[in-house]
Amino acid sequence: KSEMDFPMLRYDIYHQQIQFIKDRDTLAFSNPEEISMIMLGNRKMIYTDFDRNGVMAKSYFELLAEGDCRLLMHRTIKYHIDEESADNLKDEIYIRECEYFIERNDETAKQIRNCRKGVLCAFKDKEEEIDSYMKEQDLKMNTCEDLKQVVDYYNSLK
Repeated sequence: KSEMDFPMLRYDIYHQQIQFIKDRDTLAFSNPEEISMIMLGNRKMIYTDFDRNGVMAKSYFELLAEGDCRLLMHRTIKYHIDEESADNLKDEIYIRECEYFIERNDETAKQIRNCRKGVLCAFKDKEEEIDSYMKEQDLKMNTCEDLKQVVDYYNSLK
């Protein structure tokens, strides 16, 4: 895997592609597995395997916490038609959603629910330490920052 520098990149959430401009054409990476990481501003993007409820796939993720355990955010767009829009017209609505995943020691990333119980289930091997830490820090586990803080703490444990 290698790192490359492209001046104009964008992440197309709808199509799950990193796109770039070459010779006035918008192109996408055909083999994203060949690139270890892409920087979009200050965001680190990786392409990796993931398991969502037993379904295996590959996609782009934002890398939020690094270490033996990595916290990844997967962004998606859901298409929805608003049946109750004004004047009986159907409005198209795109809803942006974020899901969080944990990837340990190069294993397949697994989805984590951002709630206290979901986090404790994800860190069974250090459940007592994580539980104590969440209580000490008064973490509600309903924000990205709370998840990042717990993953960073988990990575600090030996």
